[in-house]
Amino acid sequence: MTAAPAPEPPKQRWRGLIFALIGFIVVSIVPVLGFYAPVKAWHVMLTTIIAACAVVGWIRGAPAMTAVVWLAAALWLLFRPGVDGDAYYWLERGWILLVAGIFGLAAVLGPDRPFFGRALLTVLAGFVIALAVLGARAGSFERLQTIVSGEFVTRNQATLEAFDAGADEIVGAASNSEGVAQNLERTKERLRIAPQISGVLAPALLALQTLAALALGWAVFQRLSRVRIGPPLAPLRTFRFNDQLVWGLAVGLTILLLPAFAEAQAVGLNLVVFFAMLYFVRGLGVLAWVTKGGVFVVLAVLFSLFPPALGALGLSDTWLDWRSRAKAA
Repeated sequence: MTAAPAPEPPKQRWRGLIFALIGFIVVSIVPVLGFYAPVKAWHVMLTTIIAACAVVGWIRGAPAMTAVVWLAAALWLLFRPGVDGDAYYWLERGWILLVAGIFGLAAVLGPDRPFFGRALLTVLAGFVIALAVLGARAGSFERLQTIVSGEFVTRNQATLEAFDAGADEIVGAASNSEGVAQNLERTKERLRIAPQISGVLAPALLALQTLAALALGWAVFQRLSRVRIGPPLAPLRTFRFNDQLVWGLAVGLTILLLPAFAEAQAVGLNLVVFFAMLYFVRGLGVLAWVTKGGVFVVLAVLFSLFPPALGALGLSDTWLDWRSRAKAA
């Protein structure tokens, strides 16, 4: 038996969401940027998350056909016939199914819970379940490390081949060919060590990519559906989270900097990267609030040139609460 339909949600704009979708796709598929995105099948992740939301919508009174269509699309993408995927291919799909299932269950059990808390809980529960499954079988962690490392090495080789193919044309067309060649060689050296960086930071990068996919999938469904399944995604300018999460950054820095925790430095580095990115987005929120959310060019420039400054701005908002101070003033 389905519940009575909830009131229709107010219309939400697509403009900001379209910009966010474009950014997510670019980061996922552009060779150099996409190298650091653990899940290559971004479209499969988004479709499966929307399908999970559609099932929740059906439980709340939305038409069953909507859920059927999205589920069919997700299952076809997940288990497309004729595709002989490698171990990493199925590892991706296992994570996508796990996350979508947990997120849908969280939406059913906590319909009034704010999105970010639900999404963060989903990612945390996903890691806990994955670690429990891996720990139940001897050698699973080593096997996982081999699969992930092999995937990033394969990506790196393809990126370097594409880079070499384009570098020759750039150098040939440049007036200062010697200087351009030196810059390209330095870039290539950085690309060579990328697999090591990605391998170490894979958990943090996966958590961040999953949070972004959950936010986008949730926002897309909220705009497509007439049935509310939870609070709409708040605008970037109001983005904030529990101030107690600062302890996650503190723990990461402690593990990373103290010699006593040398063996767990990878854990500390992942915690620092994950929470630093959360505070970076919070800093973007503060800046978007100050600029009334309309200066996309400024945000893009700051995104590319001043990430530490925005991270510091977001971190300082924990104690100074810039937006409340500005309202009071």
